[in-house]
Amino acid sequence: MLKSSRNDTPTGEELKLDNSNTPAGEIQLRVSDVSQASETSTSSSDSENQAFVGQTNSSPKSSVDQLPVSKPPTKVLFLDGVRGLAAILVVTQHSKEYLQGLNLGAVAVDAFFVLSSFLLTWLFMKKSMKLLAQGASIRTWGFALVDYFSKRFFRVYPLFALTVIAISFMSDEDKQRYYLFKNPGDFDLYQVLTFEFNHRQFVLWTLPLEIAYYFVIPVFVLVILSMRRHWWLAVVPLAVWVVHQGIYEYRTSHTPLEPHIPTFMSGSLAAVVFVKLDSWIKKTDFKFRWWHTLMLRAFEGAVIAVLLSVCFKGLFFDWVETNPVPVAKGFPFVSALLTAIFVIEMLRPSCLSTMFEWSVLRYWGKISFSVYLLHSFVIWNPTISSQPKYFNRLFARFFLILLLATTSYYLIEYPSQMLAQRISRFLAAQESNGASGSLVKFTCINMRNKRTAMEINPDGAIELDVIELSNEETSTSSLESEDQTFVGQAQASTKSSVEKLPDVKPTPPPTPQTKVLFLDGIRGLAAMMVVVQHSKEFYPKLHLGSAAVDIFFILSSFLLTWLFMKKSMKLLAQGASIRTWVFTLLDYFQKRFFRVYPLFAVTVVVLHFLSFENQRRYFIVKKPNRVELFKTLTFEYDHRYHVFWTLPLEIEYYFIIPIFVLVTLRMRRYWWIGAIPLFMWIVHEGWTLVRNSHTPLSLHLHTFMLGSLAAVVFVKLDLWIKKTGFKFRLWHTVLLRAVEGLIIALMLSVLFHGLLFDWVMASPAPPPEGFPFISVYVASILVIEIIQPSCVSTMFEWSVLRFWGKISFSIYLLHTFVVMYPPISHQPNYFNRLFARLFLVIALATTSYYLIEYPSQLMAQRISRFLAAQEKKNSGSLARFTIMEKINLKKQRSAVDMK
Repeated sequence: MLKSSRNDTPTGEELKLDNSNTPAGEIQLRVSDVSQASETSTSSSDSENQAFVGQTNSSPKSSVDQLPVSKPPTKVLFLDGVRGLAAILVVTQHSKEYLQGLNLGAVAVDAFFVLSSFLLTWLFMKKSMKLLAQGASIRTWGFALVDYFSKRFFRVYPLFALTVIAISFMSDEDKQRYYLFKNPGDFDLYQVLTFEFNHRQFVLWTLPLEIAYYFVIPVFVLVILSMRRHWWLAVVPLAVWVVHQGIYEYRTSHTPLEPHIPTFMSGSLAAVVFVKLDSWIKKTDFKFRWWHTLMLRAFEGAVIAVLLSVCFKGLFFDWVETNPVPVAKGFPFVSALLTAIFVIEMLRPSCLSTMFEWSVLRYWGKISFSVYLLHSFVIWNPTISSQPKYFNRLFARFFLILLLATTSYYLIEYPSQMLAQRISRFLAAQESNGASGSLVKFTCINMRNKRTAMEINPDGAIELDVIELSNEETSTSSLESEDQTFVGQAQASTKSSVEKLPDVKPTPPPTPQTKVLFLDGIRGLAAMMVVVQHSKEFYPKLHLGSAAVDIFFILSSFLLTWLFMKKSMKLLAQGASIRTWVFTLLDYFQKRFFRVYPLFAVTVVVLHFLSFENQRRYFIVKKPNRVELFKTLTFEYDHRYHVFWTLPLEIEYYFIIPIFVLVTLRMRRYWWIGAIPLFMWIVHEGWTLVRNSHTPLSLHLHTFMLGSLAAVVFVKLDLWIKKTGFKFRLWHTVLLRAVEGLIIALMLSVLFHGLLFDWVMASPAPPPEGFPFISVYVASILVIEIIQPSCVSTMFEWSVLRFWGKISFSIYLLHTFVVMYPPISHQPNYFNRLFARLFLVIALATTSYYLIEYPSQLMAQRISRFLAAQEKKNSGSLARFTIMEKINLKKQRSAVDMK
């Protein structure tokens, strides 16, 4: 669902793309530079106004889609995202103010247990299979076990020990506040460090359970492997026992390992099932057919529905069938559901695993151990807890936890894992050579070899060693996460939720033109902010809907101005005739018409035939018989119902953009003379003008103009950077990030009525009576992120946000049919309403997109190509052009089939 296909970009023939080097069956991304393509468009299937841009040469990285070079071993990513989400859930639970009735902290702890047992069992099983196949000696097995335990020790114990030592130096009051010591005077450092049962305070109780299970894993794996093809005789009864214990046994925190063994065992059993299925798929060369995939997705969907119903105590259990499982007095039983999803997603990845590959969740997963151990220092800090405003506490806690955990990771966890890796290499050398020596001697020799390699490779290129489980030594302690692994995906998988790693010494591809992705994510977030605002139960006083409308206005004006300016610069450079300019303007306006009007017209027709009760419920029509079809379709001012009011404003501004662009280009190098006073006028209007919904364009003109001005600034800066060969140095980047960070902080302070304005100084701007003025912040961030991308743009490249951005226009127009629907609005359970609205809004918007928006954009593409052909040939009709185009496509397909 989250994969999109472009439908309003230049064709391969127009861009003169060479597909000769594209392997059969590979999907090649069409990428174009606006300044080079013969035709630019702002209406894509991915979003309303998506665009392509060639990043400046100074950008050290870019937020782009890259084509895989080859099919090397692949790295599992979504498990880091699951771990990151679990860490956030623990913070949420212990904050004592977010979602307290759901026990999400217990779900997170079970997720940690399942992830550890799943990954460690999987890795040790693959290693053991390799050693058994080689007929390894007892000495080799001894080294393998020593390596296994040393990695686990250095993964968890150093940070734990340093945390406990830090606690020992705290006052009794702080010990009780941050780690819930009931009798701080009885604190015994030795007993805490050795996991004495009565000294496992707060979150420290889970570590001895994990460490104890580390000793179970080798025994479990060897017993399973000793059964060979009869492994299922042990797995089936164990799975039945796990389910029985999970349903009927009482589990809670601060208990020994025994009641939690079914949770750990669930992860280990899932690892065994995955390894066996993966081996069978590769051995038999099994291929998933469409009905296999359909059945698998149906089963996975049912598992996810049950998992959410258990976690949020409702959903299907309220709508379909009462929960047949007795209400859990302690931890809810979710381990079997989690492991089923893990196995399915690793065998046959879907959009679910892609969703958990979000860079934000993966980063939280990388630092999750530090988050887990240290978050209490932040959430229970009196200065933060005493903040009167909810959002002040929320943002302070998450920012400081992220900062503290990141510092802890790079100062303690990362060096510990590096030491574990060094010990692992030393043990491997000792085992393979049978030589004597010490770790210090081995380290010195290794460092000397590295220096020699650097002398041989003076260009400083870094080579990445890729390890495959079936051939090399495996490690559960990577530099990125607790138990990250590498796995060769089953050959049957047609797609994979993984990060492709390059082969050793790959040929560096040429720097591709890049597609702006994060703008779709911003649009998707804005669409959901509108849904949140109109639901009338998620903080309606924050004006999130008005902020989202301003974001839509800025994105439209920014992208359309940018594209039309690039096109105009090209035509001016070519000395285009008036006839060419006329065709360009016709193409511009017809694309905008087919982008916004068809869905709007269909929605208006549906509204016209609704009863007055439904008209009033869904589109706030105040009087009966007021919906006149013609007046509504022609944007009569008194007939702009509900969300309809924004469309005529955008359409009116479409006519201003060409004039603004041509005037700016006419000024040439003196463009800044008009830009500076225009910017000052925009800021003055934003601070002093009272803006509300259902008002004319004049009150919102400065918002649109700011987007256009930002596009002009970006184009001019981009051209200057390319012309001068400017390179961003370290201090340039640091200064730019500092400015961007301040802009983001100010924007959040305006949106959430606090933050910097409560902690640093009062807002210099008067409190807004209508829409908050955030357009200047949004436009500044857009320009900075396109010129010099950072983690901010990467964050908005999340596939979920980008998909919402693609269907954002349908979400915006149609969400009211779901949000205001009585059977949903009358649900007494908050999470029943939340999930029903979210799911049905996405389902309705997706259907609308593919039935109305997508065909409309295809029509716009066809007309655009027809206009381009007419501009060149000056003959023929649209129907004849369409017929000839179909004939050419058939010829091309026949030629491909013959090859």
